[in-house]
Amino acid sequence: MRHLKPRLVVAVLAAATALAVPAGSFAGSPIDPNLNDLLFGVDGGLRYAVDTVPYSSDSGGFASSEAGCGGDHSWRLIGGGAASGGAAAHAWLEYDRPEDYTDADFDPDDGFLGSGYGPTGASLSTYSICAQSTALSYIVKQVPSQPTGVRTGTAMCKPGWHVTSGSVAIASSGSWATSSFPVDGTDAGTIRDNGWRGVGHDSLGGSGGYAVAAICAHGMSLIYRTGTPRVVAPGQPITMNVACYPNVEHVVGGGASVSGSANQSRLVTSRPYDGTDPDGIPDNGWRTTVYDITGGSKTVTSFAICLRP
Repeated sequence: MRHLKPRLVVAVLAAATALAVPAGSFAGSPIDPNLNDLLFGVDGGLRYAVDTVPYSSDSGGFASSEAGCGGDHSWRLIGGGAASGGAAAHAWLEYDRPEDYTDADFDPDDGFLGSGYGPTGASLSTYSICAQSTALSYIVKQVPSQPTGVRTGTAMCKPGWHVTSGSVAIASSGSWATSSFPVDGTDAGTIRDNGWRGVGHDSLGGSGGYAVAAICAHGMSLIYRTGTPRVVAPGQPITMNVACYPNVEHVVGGGASVSGSANQSRLVTSRPYDGTDPDGIPDNGWRTTVYDITGGSKTVTSFAICLRP
């Protein structure tokens, strides 16, 4: 589907300076998330789709798009991602979250919404990954105002459930996501399977709307893969791929953790990718791109969460 996220609706209220993420924003949307989607196909019991929208010069280079899980409600969102096109120095992700539509429940399980900024002539692509499973739960952490523009938050799965994907949403104009990645909890072991953490830069100094979401599964065979940390220099981008095991695993989520202050680097891409197999479905791993704006070199660690059907 193609539409502008609610952030832009606030422009009609002259006194508004930010959009707080409302408690009901993860409940029923009147817009069909499946409009204009490209369905890649189904592999390993997972459905992969994308929606691509060009950046608008009329809205300061902003774009928003949403990829759905199909119209019959038999599929539920298990993961999602987005990619800002164009030169990495001028593109970034701002607002990503799971979305509810018009089915009977209030779970944000019908699609994935992405938004961001980029140069004229480039586009934003949002990806949905969906499964025919009822053993999924959706945790949304609405984060209150914080004392600085460095926004942080964590959404944790219930005990016995394991994270499949997550997202970070900053609603104030011109903000950006810096890190979005799985985390370990207080259980035994060190596997990053218990929740999701988001870090970003808030253009309103800590008072903009901010939320972190985690999608959690029960009884699924999930493998958590971590890429080798790499260093990116100021003024440069870095793209990292973390692959799932070929022909056995299929990606459901992923992200990246970036060192340094949140205002010094931006997350440009966090999405599933297709490997060298012939099917054309982006189920082979997770790709992230980070741009180091300033302040010295950064260490970037990337992650992929893979399902073994």
